[in-house]
Amino acid sequence: MKIHVHVREKVIAVECGTGVQPIKWLGSVGIARYDSSQGITLGSATDIRIEDQALDMNGMINQTLQDGDHVWVVLKGDEQYGKMGYTLQDTMSFENGDHQDESN
Repeated sequence: MKIHVHVREKVIAVECGTGVQPIKWLGSVGIARYDSSQGITLGSATDIRIEDQALDMNGMINQTLQDGDHVWVVLKGDEQYGKMGYTLQDTMSFENGDHQDESN
């Protein structure tokens, strides 16, 4: 199972195996893979969203998401960008190759 985790301007493909991890794990992995400092300056996720819906951070990935879904990590201070950091409309350009996809 692969989930596309959006952390600010980056999209990070995260392999989840069978998806038995909690949703908050996606935020931790996305933040850790964000940059060479392992996202240390970003802090932790305050929210993880799909579209405009907040996900239960303790819910299991395989019970909440489908293979290939995109989720957005919201960090403290991301309110300046809107609910999800970057909105779905902002990320439509990702399909055209105008993004940084950090594959596993």
